[in-house]
Amino acid sequence: MSGNSFFQQNDSSKSSEVFAPTTQDLTVPPVGEDDIVIVFHYVEKKNKAGKSVKNILSEQEAKKMLEDEKTKHLVIELKTVWKDLSWKENNQVYRESVYYNEEKGYDEIDQFTYREVQISRCLKWWDLKDKNGNIIPVNQQNIEKQKSGFMAKIVKRFDEMTSLEDEEIKKS
Repeated sequence: MSGNSFFQQNDSSKSSEVFAPTTQDLTVPPVGEDDIVIVFHYVEKKNKAGKSVKNILSEQEAKKMLEDEKTKHLVIELKTVWKDLSWKENNQVYRESVYYNEEKGYDEIDQFTYREVQISRCLKWWDLKDKNGNIIPVNQQNIEKQKSGFMAKIVKRFDEMTSLEDEEIKKS
């Protein structure tokens, strides 16, 4: 968990309960002891069709742009809070994502369903803002309204943050 006071817990943080933002105050992130805080950086650009799209930056791209006086104003920070699933919860996500492939004769994971279930179970809060500067509440409807490339990169980064690499597995 981040040491940033923005993500500090209330006095009930010693228990597994967390405080949740009310509809009146979506600026307070609900960070629990086992939650994961991930900060993204993105820029908004126009695609070939002239539509505005959010492009998630790599950590290196964000650092470079933030250090450059000419580009730092283009970078938007997105703070997110994620639930770190237990073994049981993670298995349930997998179960909900499985389908029987008749052609192959065995069960397979539907990657699209997996991502949808994973993000709906894990993403607890973000400070993503609408065009008027208001925080967009995290719910299935608002997640589904986001562009697929934007959400795919967010889920990918969450996966990267929560999975062990081969080298990390060897060390444990």
